[in-house]
Amino acid sequence: MNAGRIARLIMSWVFIGLLCGKAVAQQSAPSGDSADSTGPATVVAVPAVFALIWFLRRRRRQKLEKLWAENVALVGGTFRKSLEGEIVSGSYQGRRILVSLQTHSEGRPTYHLDVITSAGSENWSLEPGENNPPQWRISTPPTELAKSLEKEGLLNLARTSQIHGDIHYVKSGFVELSYPASNLHCPSTATFRQELALLNRVADIHERAAAIPTVQP
Repeated sequence: MNAGRIARLIMSWVFIGLLCGKAVAQQSAPSGDSADSTGPATVVAVPAVFALIWFLRRRRRQKLEKLWAENVALVGGTFRKSLEGEIVSGSYQGRRILVSLQTHSEGRPTYHLDVITSAGSENWSLEPGENNPPQWRISTPPTELAKSLEKEGLLNLARTSQIHGDIHYVKSGFVELSYPASNLHCPSTATFRQELALLNRVADIHERAAAIPTVQP
């Protein structure tokens, strides 16, 4: 039985439940009283609604798992579900990676690709300017860290790479690429490989920059 037919059967269950509830209420109501079909209809409709939600979520997961099969193989990883919306966990060139599609308050999913790093520092982000091509800049509270990141080649990498999305570092220990996406987003294997290679180079630069001693004036 295909997915579309299952969905139609569940919706039919809801509709029939509502009709049956109304009919039962009308027959049991005293003459002259208005029939209340809320109780009987709810008994049938509520489980059907939960079944439909479960079915739609399961169907989406199956589609995502199929779409991501080649990318999962690329990172020797696994496809799994979590409360955070995680899709893939694996490794690339010796570093652990995590991929997720998270729906935020605006309601539109955001694609997150995280590469775990071993060095810690303050948060920073790589931001494009308004010019075309963009004039990239490093945003971070400690000026010394921004100078170290630039010295290690972060801005040169940004100028010579095709970056789609935002790149930033979170001091808990990962560099991240993120951008708005569809509910069933999956980059092509070639694009995914490019994203991984880019973030891996960013992680290299960050680890070198974070290890440079800061000289206080």
